Amino acid sequence: MSKRIDSRCPTCGPLVVDAGSVDVHHDQARGVARYSFRCASCSEVIVGDLHEAIVPLLVQAGAQVTVVCRSPELPEGERIDAPITEMHVAAAVALLDRVDPIAALLAIDG
Repeated sequence: MSKRIDSRCPTCGPLVVDAGSVDVHHDQARGVARYSFRCASCSEVIVGDLHEAIVPLLVQAGAQVTVVCRSPELPEGERIDAPITEMHVAAAVALLDRVDPIAALLAIDG
């Protein structure tokens, strides 16, 4: 049985989340971790950065963790990730909310 975690939804405010419903994506090679969960009230997917030291505590509490390891044979900047998850989609949508995709594509084209 997983533990309960105090968290916050940007729409609904403070809430308590079952640790088993929290997904953690941990890139050990880069020392980066992110979390995601779905708000039970509004169904919004909450995604955020996570200090790497917190990952073991969330695992102990019952969170689901995907660990990404970069192969030393891969050139810098390339990595192998697990299959795309709901967290990846939510992060992409959040990025699109902050960046104008048409302007970004036009900037690449020159």
